[in-house]
Amino acid sequence: MAITGYIEQGSAPTLIDRSARALATVGVDGITLGKTARDVTTPDASELALLGRAHADGLRAELLISNYDNAIGDFSGQLGAALLASPTNIHDVALHIGNLVSNEGWDGITV
Repeated sequence: MAITGYIEQGSAPTLIDRSARALATVGVDGITLGKTARDVTTPDASELALLGRAHADGLRAELLISNYDNAIGDFSGQLGAALLASPTNIHDVALHIGNLVSNEGWDGITV
């Protein structure tokens, strides 16, 4: 059975080591969607460190993508609705995230 564990941005990379023998994949929290590709956040140094540690431990690393909105302190249906309302936005955001995943060495995404 393949097990996925999740880790929050800013967590110590050594936390992955503790569970590595039981895991196949680590989901790293992640980036936040926006209404357009320009509004999508990018992985920071702590997330990239977690990606590197997962790979060093022989695990897949998936980038978690959310629609959390700090302004309201909750997940925002409006962000998703605005993104999905435009085929151009869908294309541009998908291309942007695909480039991030490919260029940084992620093994996939979790939405």
